[in-house]
Amino acid sequence: MSAPKKDMSTPTSGSIVRKGLLTPQSSFSKAQGSASTSLKRKIPFTNFDSDEVSARSDKKTRLAEITAALQGSSRSELEGLQTRTLNSYGHLPRTSPSTHLVWVDLETTDATIAYQDMKILEIAVRITDKDLTPLDDGVSFLVHWPGKDIFAALNLIPVVAEMHRKSRLEHDYNNTPVSDRKSLAQVEGLVCNYVKGHGIQSYAIMAGAGIGYDRNMIRHHMPEFDKLFHHQIFDTTSLWHIISRIYGRQQRFKGSVLHRAMDDVNGAIHEAKFYRDLVFKAPAQVNWPSMDGCRQKPILNTQYICFSHQPSSPPSTKALNLLRSSISAPYPPGQAQKQPLAFDLEVVEGPPTSDQMRTILSYLPSKAVSPSLAFLSAHYATPSGSERPEGVSAIANLAQNNPSALKWPIVVDWHSGQAAIGDVEGVKGILETLRKRRDGELKEDEVHQPKGWFT
Repeated sequence: MSAPKKDMSTPTSGSIVRKGLLTPQSSFSKAQGSASTSLKRKIPFTNFDSDEVSARSDKKTRLAEITAALQGSSRSELEGLQTRTLNSYGHLPRTSPSTHLVWVDLETTDATIAYQDMKILEIAVRITDKDLTPLDDGVSFLVHWPGKDIFAALNLIPVVAEMHRKSRLEHDYNNTPVSDRKSLAQVEGLVCNYVKGHGIQSYAIMAGAGIGYDRNMIRHHMPEFDKLFHHQIFDTTSLWHIISRIYGRQQRFKGSVLHRAMDDVNGAIHEAKFYRDLVFKAPAQVNWPSMDGCRQKPILNTQYICFSHQPSSPPSTKALNLLRSSISAPYPPGQAQKQPLAFDLEVVEGPPTSDQMRTILSYLPSKAVSPSLAFLSAHYATPSGSERPEGVSAIANLAQNNPSALKWPIVVDWHSGQAAIGDVEGVKGILETLRKRRDGELKEDEVHQPKGWFT
């Protein structure tokens, strides 16, 4: 007699259903599991596969249920939610998270003061797929601060105060029941879990209208939320600037001027769709050239070198004089029959940004060099041991307060993808490449070798 078949309709203990497969949860800690279980009891999870969930007609109701459950959760429960298994919608994402755009908008206090002194009053987040189709209704939260009348205490400039009155943000803020009010930390946990609920753990692309402002605010006030995003952003304002210059249009399409977070998020999505449908070709109509053909074309029409200068550094001053003389006098020096080199030189008295540092690292001959070894100097003021920063973000922050901690100069040829850090000989190497290009001594396949972002 054959053994009875095991009933697979109910998952075994310690497993969850993912597209009909049983996946062990042994890698999760007991502490995380208890917090996750507590929160899952509040959220009506259903072990549907993605096709079944796609067919549901009550997505709005589903989102309301989940949002209500998240709002009533403690910080530990939010942190313990295991979004790596089933997301907060109870199913796997229908599309690859790498193609999603996370649209964000903030309503804040006076924008004329420093970021660290401003306050976030409202945030909205909504996710679209690659076709700009929203995956759900998104989430929006007011951020409450201590005090009875925060708007009076903030002493907002008249135009901002009037804007928040007209949009009824001030009214909604002051009339929210005390039991429903949420702090910045609570709201940060909610928006983090909303994004993670779509299977997005990191490297998300933040999108919006004028999103650079919102990103800087989030970086200062919501660091955990900021960690979910790539350093690159998608800004509809950039699309407008390109289109206005090509077509000479002076009037900008604006999807929303209501100055409420979710209205502005939806407006930015509509603006992106408007430009896409009006200006850009459909994918089937685009005749893409081969990559080999693209590589043979110069990325920039003009040679462009950026020089990050520290006047107190002798090597930096020496390298700057060398660069300036190469474009104002015959080069190489002493050969009067030669012409000066032709390139645009931008001198910046300050360190590069963290994003620029990442690109510069990709230009160095040795890809294995660590950021600290590449950028940090042996100056006595440079932290050592366990306090020595290793990542580019930490190094960039250190350089803002302690420029002597960096090696100077930092020279980048953005056209050829070459860089020299704290090394006059490296600058001479960049100039020699320019000379060879001018004199035709480089082979065709050596003239332009895209690196970094251009690979």
